[in-house]
Amino acid sequence: MMRPQPPAPLVLSSHAFEGPSRHFPRRAVLARLDRAALDTRFAGHETMTPRTAARLRHVLLAGIRRLHTASFSPGFEELLQPGQPLRVMRLLASLCVEVQHLNEERVEGWQVVKSGPGKPDSILFACETDEVGHCAVPAACEILIGAVTTPVDQWSARGAMALPHASHFRIVASIHALNLGMKMISDAAGRAGVTTIRSADGRPQVQFGEGRHQHHNNNIITDSTPEIGLRIAGSKLLTSLMLERLGLPVPENALASSAEETVAAARRIGFPVVVKPENGAQGRGVTVGVSGDEEARAAFEAARRYGRDVLVERFVAGQDHRMLVVGGRLVAVAQRVAAHVVGDGASSIAQLINERNKEPYRRPKGFHMRVQISVDSEVHRVLAAEGLTMQSVPAQGRTVRLRRTANLSTGGDALDVLDQVHPENRAMAELIARLTRLDIVGIDFLTPDISVPFQAIPCAINEINTQPGLDPHGMPDDLSERVSDAILAMVIPNGPPPAMPIALVYGEEDATAAARCLHDALLARGRQPARATQEGLVVGDVTVERTPLHGDRAAARMLRHHPRADCGILTINARALHDQGVGLDHWDALILTGPATKARLGDAAALADAVNCPIFAHPAFVGAGSPLPRDRLILLDDGSPDAAGHTRNGGRLLAFRNGSNRDVADAVADLFDA
Repeated sequence: MMRPQPPAPLVLSSHAFEGPSRHFPRRAVLARLDRAALDTRFAGHETMTPRTAARLRHVLLAGIRRLHTASFSPGFEELLQPGQPLRVMRLLASLCVEVQHLNEERVEGWQVVKSGPGKPDSILFACETDEVGHCAVPAACEILIGAVTTPVDQWSARGAMALPHASHFRIVASIHALNLGMKMISDAAGRAGVTTIRSADGRPQVQFGEGRHQHHNNNIITDSTPEIGLRIAGSKLLTSLMLERLGLPVPENALASSAEETVAAARRIGFPVVVKPENGAQGRGVTVGVSGDEEARAAFEAARRYGRDVLVERFVAGQDHRMLVVGGRLVAVAQRVAAHVVGDGASSIAQLINERNKEPYRRPKGFHMRVQISVDSEVHRVLAAEGLTMQSVPAQGRTVRLRRTANLSTGGDALDVLDQVHPENRAMAELIARLTRLDIVGIDFLTPDISVPFQAIPCAINEINTQPGLDPHGMPDDLSERVSDAILAMVIPNGPPPAMPIALVYGEEDATAAARCLHDALLARGRQPARATQEGLVVGDVTVERTPLHGDRAAARMLRHHPRADCGILTINARALHDQGVGLDHWDALILTGPATKARLGDAAALADAVNCPIFAHPAFVGAGSPLPRDRLILLDDGSPDAAGHTRNGGRLLAFRNGSNRDVADAVADLFDA
């Protein structure tokens, strides 16, 4: 269970808008701050100094390991120019966006707003998830106060990110971040124009497409992954038996349920051996190169923490390769290299590790990229076997291994070697995928030389993975795109599915009536509309939910998740728009109903600015001073002079007889069909 957020006295309130609203054109957080307390904290620090600017850059670049390709927003860089006034509220709003960039969230936009007379006391900024947005505010306050006011001898980037709110932000952000594999596939979907919907609660569940065209991925498992393949790969022993029947190279192995059975199996197989959980993953509980009875007993205890049964297998020397097969085709091979340092003849191993951890693509564990090298008992054991300690100074050019396993999750590296794979090794990998029926599978293959056929060299298939982390294939960018595009093509074999057209209807009772009429028109054309209104959720001719829906994210998700729907209708009223925003980030038609009061004109303008689409409205919405774009308006002809004038000015006119919505419904249905 995640620990609660620490008290944040500088933040008086924080409110999330689920999408476009009167305040902002996309999802955002509005935070009201204690301006008097902030002025007190920053008293005597009215100017941006070079030291403050350097500290803020240092925190963002080093405090949380940012990708080496990332850059700051231009607006943030402008605020960091030394000599200008210290614009506290602007800096805080911009920092709230920048700290989300650390988590690789694609968010842009912020502003400072007044809640009443006097100085501005609220900030409004874009966010990807509400929870991360809420936590960004106190974290930004803490980071800025520390960067401006902390004495020289007391400030450090590590210390700044270890403060309560900054630390809490990191925890929440890591929970809600997509892991690298899912992010790669989501990016591929974005490049292909496929709608992506993330899980609302931070789970690694992503929906590609909407309604009847949806597909799902959960941590690389797709909605086509067969259960039998998961069961086969879930047992290392069963996998070994099946591969052995085909004459494929697998190491001799045996199950053990106690420390003494482990020792006996290791003696029978012959030291050195590998001891690991029979159904483990990500290198957890694996001990490589066990060479004696006591080591075997200790290795059993380490493996037993991750599974009931323990597998003892012959140690096979060779380079560690992850072979990724997608849709039956080998698309990437990464040679994984265990965590290591290279001596320079002057630095200790501890110092060399510290320098490697500063590499721009390394992050603390939990941020789903190649992680920093941590020092634990395994590192000390591997060093001791070479007669080294953390204080040893290796000679210039000497490579010192720090771990026996080559997992990226323990600080390892990866090299792309697909071009070096021998055709028979390629055929072997694709055969394994066919045997297990897995659509995406990672095969761990140990061989001294991947360019030599497996029959001609001592080698072994170590294991197969149903949820192969894509981290080994995440860099460089062209490799990442090759892998993610292959996975997306397999998940969506017929190409990008058509977007689900959605009509947003603004108003009160008239909105519900208009939505009902549009629903009937779409049904008459053979469509399967999903309608979320005050009457609940109706899909096709079936009432799914009778609870009133208010245009929020929950209502929008009902529309977009329903597997029968091929188009959607969502209503929202003035209060919901003001309090929470629309739960959608796009719609294809905007229908404005109800009286065109001054407040409603403001709402209509905000909705019109958020999404570029046709707008169906009464003539009253385009009177003198109306902020609506006339080139997108389709007016309802009620015989008024406003309607006739709009036609003379080149606007489009839609017949509107006796207050009926039928013509509007037919026009929107035509738009959806087009």
